[in-house]
Amino acid sequence: MEKQGLLEILRMVLIAFVIAFVINLFRVAIFTDWDDAPRFENITEPEPAPAPIEESNNINTGKNTPHINTNIDDNGINIILTPMENFSGLSKARILEKRMDAMRTSLIFSQMNYSPNQSVYQITDGLPWISANGALHWSKSSNEEKINGVSRDSIGILNPELLYFVSISENEDVVDSNFNTLYKDFYFVPYQVNYNPKNKTIIARIKNDKKNERGKNNYQPICLADSNAHDLGYKYAYMDSYENIGFYSESPYKNNTLASGIKETTGYYMHGTACGIPGGCNNYAPYWQYYNYFYIYDFPAKIHIKLWKKRPQSVEQQADISYLMIFE
Repeated sequence: MEKQGLLEILRMVLIAFVIAFVINLFRVAIFTDWDDAPRFENITEPEPAPAPIEESNNINTGKNTPHINTNIDDNGINIILTPMENFSGLSKARILEKRMDAMRTSLIFSQMNYSPNQSVYQITDGLPWISANGALHWSKSSNEEKINGVSRDSIGILNPELLYFVSISENEDVVDSNFNTLYKDFYFVPYQVNYNPKNKTIIARIKNDKKNERGKNNYQPICLADSNAHDLGYKYAYMDSYENIGFYSESPYKNNTLASGIKETTGYYMHGTACGIPGGCNNYAPYWQYYNYFYIYDFPAKIHIKLWKKRPQSVEQQADISYLMIFE
């Protein structure tokens, strides 16, 4: 009897164990998604997430904002030109003092460690300078008229931003009976000059006298003075583009233009005798820079010049500064 009772207890324990086992299997089957069960083969540590990239655009937040020149328009910094002055009779020291003042107040070049290049300023004390009006009407002017009034070359000396400027001269082909030429009383002095610091370009705009009798296609001759470029250390130049201008085909102009290749800047001021005044005058030289000579045959006309301080390897090399002249 006792043996039978023991077997009954064992049978009940076994049944209970089986029931518990089955219940556990049933629970696992219900609550486990076997497709999402973790796989343990080829487990590797995940790569760390990349650090966030910091902005490097140097966006101005308004703190420590540098002084902004308010004299700016869409073309960049507006350069106010100093008017021509009469240099006749002035000492070399006084003229160089005026030049230094112009450099100190320049919105482009005031930070340069500058002193006048002695090879550019080969002038003599107290001499007359050719006047703008005298140069324009040379053949009809008396000796006194040739040196009275504002001096032709003062425009470059007083305005270093004009890396190139028109060296005024008379040309019989464009002088009418009333001495009305394209130069008129503004002598091809730019009416507006801007500097764009982003592309390091100076833009000089020059008005044409729309009332001249000849109208368009008058083939106005232009000789550019490069004494400022020379003085400021821009030793090499190249005209990489132009519109409505032409070059003379005869020698020595032929194949010797500023657009034909890289040229050295050579302009300077000297004691010369070409003015015909007893004792001579201080004047720009060399006048016959053939590569700086061209003519305008329609308006607007444009020239773009690239300049370098060291000789570039090619004309494609980025310029140290560029100069754009627009004849309107």
